[in-house]
Amino acid sequence: MTVDTFPLVEELAIARFVGPLNLSRGRTVERAGAVDALAWDAARFRLSARVRGTAVDPYRAHVSLDLGIPGRVTILAGTCTCPVGRNCKHLAPPSRTARGG
Repeated sequence: MTVDTFPLVEELAIARFVGPLNLSRGRTVERAGAVDALAWDAARFRLSARVRGTAVDPYRAHVSLDLGIPGRVTILAGTCTCPVGRNCKHLAPPSRTARGG
C-alpha cells in the first residue's frame, strides 16, 4: 500500500519514537526553520529531509513509516547523519512538518 501525499504522523507516535525531550528539541529546530528538502517516497514509505544543525553541512534525516492500521501511521525506524545517528531530535521535524507542524 502506498500513500501519494505526506502521511499524518501523530504527535504521540513521534514522542514515543524519539522521546519527549527530543520531540521538544525537535520543535525548536523546526521553529528555527532548519528543515528543508522534505521528501516523501511513497514506494518505500519513507520521509527524508535535510535538517540544519551545528555542523557545516545539514544532516540527512530519514524516517521509515508503516501504515499497519488504515489511518494510523507508526514510525518503524529513523536514521540521521548527525553524531547521534538515530532516535535524535533531527527526526522529529520531518515527521512534524509532514503532518503540518
